[in-house]
Amino acid sequence: MGDDLGGNRGGPLVLRSSCKTMEPRHDESQWPVVVVTMPAEPATDAELQASLDRASTYFARRERFGMVVDDRLSGMQSAQRRRTIAEWMDRELGQRGQFFAGMAVVLTSATQRAVFKTISWLRQSRHPMAAFATVEEGVAWLNKRLAMRSEPAPRRISL
Repeated sequence: MGDDLGGNRGGPLVLRSSCKTMEPRHDESQWPVVVVTMPAEPATDAELQASLDRASTYFARRERFGMVVDDRLSGMQSAQRRRTIAEWMDRELGQRGQFFAGMAVVLTSATQRAVFKTISWLRQSRHPMAAFATVEEGVAWLNKRLAMRSEPAPRRISL
């Protein structure tokens, strides 16, 4: 994934990311699972919008897919940013949600994951979202979800 652990032997481990820009990095190499790595520094408004626009192209493919959002390096998003992302999600899921298998969010602490789980539960979305400690756990969860249901069946035409 490009992330590695480094540091002195016996010393504290430091997580370093290969995500050098402030723009979220999209990795489509495991399609239909896309891994989005959020940078340590906040993206500009333009970079965030570019990332959301790119994610919209996944819905436009009209193929079932899922996303893993690796949020371990980034800090808390501002209320405006969270609102922008939520509005984008609502729009995309409202228009093409049948292609979305779910979202796995990777968070550093168990407390963050518990808060995410509570918010997801309260939101009662028909599109599953879950929090995990590692990208690998999120990918495995999405692969199971993708295997549970095949592509939407084409409509039958009666003559």
